[in-house]
Amino acid sequence: MTLYYFTNDVPGSGKSSCSGQCAATWPVFSGDVIAVSPPLASSDFSSFARADGMKQATYKGRPLYYYNADTKPGDTKGQGVNNVWFIADVSGTVPAGTIPATTVLTTQPTTTAPTYRGGYGY
Repeated sequence: MTLYYFTNDVPGSGKSSCSGQCAATWPVFSGDVIAVSPPLASSDFSSFARADGMKQATYKGRPLYYYNADTKPGDTKGQGVNNVWFIADVSGTVPAGTIPATTVLTTQPTTTAPTYRGGYGY
């Protein structure tokens, strides 16, 4: 599933600006074990404890979220919502314009641990 950045979050702060109804619409992404494929590096992922007690994963210091309207792999319905939600890409910055599918951060279901991939896992 596609992962997103929230521009109201301050990268590297270890805090999320999304709680309550926001967190219901934009569920946090968390994972204890990180398995990545190139061009990603495990060292670029981390996590922090949110004010609500949940653990949230980050990529290059940016908290990661899902969008509840994305119902199947490859959905990107959250891109540009309210001009503050953007697809997470491998650069670790908020992308401008069209994002190549090969640079989008997505998760793949596994039986052991989340796997992060660039692209839609194809």
